[in-house]
Amino acid sequence: MFKIPHKNNRERKSRITEYVLPYIAIFSQIVLSTACSDTEPVSSKLVVEGYIESDGYPVVCLMRTISPDEEGTSISDAIVRWGKVTISDGEKTEILTGGMDKRFFPPYTYTTYEIKGEVGKTYTLTAEYGGQRVTATTRIPPVAEIEDIRSEALSGDMRRLTLSLIAGNEGADGDGMEYYRVLTRVRDENVRLLPGFMGTASNDGRPGLVSIPVNRPISALDTADYVSSFRVGEEIEVALCTMERAGYEFWRDYDNAAAFGTSQFLAPSTPLRSNIKGGYGYFFGYGCSRRFITVD
Repeated sequence: MFKIPHKNNRERKSRITEYVLPYIAIFSQIVLSTACSDTEPVSSKLVVEGYIESDGYPVVCLMRTISPDEEGTSISDAIVRWGKVTISDGEKTEILTGGMDKRFFPPYTYTTYEIKGEVGKTYTLTAEYGGQRVTATTRIPPVAEIEDIRSEALSGDMRRLTLSLIAGNEGADGDGMEYYRVLTRVRDENVRLLPGFMGTASNDGRPGLVSIPVNRPISALDTADYVSSFRVGEEIEVALCTMERAGYEFWRDYDNAAAFGTSQFLAPSTPLRSNIKGGYGYFFGYGCSRRFITVD
């Protein structure tokens, strides 16, 4: 059982603009390096990390791949601060403005308030810098509403959470398939929504009830051993995001890379599947619903 606490206006107005943007630039360069011989030079590529959600605005981080073992290289070298980023909804095209944004790391993003995400609309993103040009096209699928979030008692005051929803018949691509990504935020612990471990799922093309585990978010800043469950009394924000198949494939690849990344035998040797042409990363449309709960 959950209590839905009252939220102030600032919290009610917060959007999925608190998505974590992971280190795809560094990850992509590592993958690229392992696919090449020791003597083959690796050229820098543009990396886009971004999204546009239903009833929200586009958020884009533009970077370039860097070599982790290059002497004197730092994360700041990967940030592209003077790129040209544009977005089109088929009716108008807008140039995104870049600026410091401490909600993300690296703390620099591009956005515009002239184009707002709408369910069913298709968006094309173009990013240019240093003679390179990358593009991506995405659509915002219908929103899936959260039906319930169940709590299962574990040892002591720990609880396992499970989200349920009712899948529709059409699906994200008109084939009955729906694709989901669950993000969470623990109030007073996380400043943004973060993906829980293995938080990507689908309905396998079948309408009806779908259940997805809700796991504690994973942060690169955590120093303690990871625990997926929650404690009684914690206030949780849960976001359920629908996406196209391209988004599902990317995040499944990313989840698998994170799960096996510590193994030298199972580490990924190929780039993540992506909708970016001309570089690396992702730009996806999300249909989002959310709920605030207190674990009881």
